[in-house]
Amino acid sequence: MDSGKDVFMYRMEECSSIRLTGFDGEGRREGGARESEDCLFCWVDAMARVLVHDRVYARFDRYPVSRGHLLIITKRHFADYFEATREEKIAILDMVDRAKQFLDSGYHPDGYNIGVNIGQVAGQAVMHLHIHVIPRYKGDGQNLGGGMRRVIPGTGEGGE
Repeated sequence: MDSGKDVFMYRMEECSSIRLTGFDGEGRREGGARESEDCLFCWVDAMARVLVHDRVYARFDRYPVSRGHLLIITKRHFADYFEATREEKIAILDMVDRAKQFLDSGYHPDGYNIGVNIGQVAGQAVMHLHIHVIPRYKGDGQNLGGGMRRVIPGTGEGGE
């Protein structure tokens, strides 16, 4: 360990229940290779990660739609859910559960929206798989009667 940052990262690993394996403090995979040179999610500082798994991590959204809005992001760089391996999909679902526990204990929301946008036409802005875990609070301004049917404006009438 040559730099102070490396020492700090090592101490964080020793002292924290959050494992920082798989990435160094500069967003590089162990061994120095970057997944994608221009991907925002491949360059995330380890300190921004609030929950970590060997295949995915969770961090707060930089542009949250509610208090506690988390993103679950795969460590491997690829664009959408349908490209994920079975193991990555299992890790994502495990992290959704861990994110709920984390948010329940610190934010106490009244409900949740969990969503993934696949492709630009569906609203995906960063072409690296990420799942939104959005805590919802009574009176937070959006009445989602009709649930997912409200994703497309002008829809949502009737149905299940």
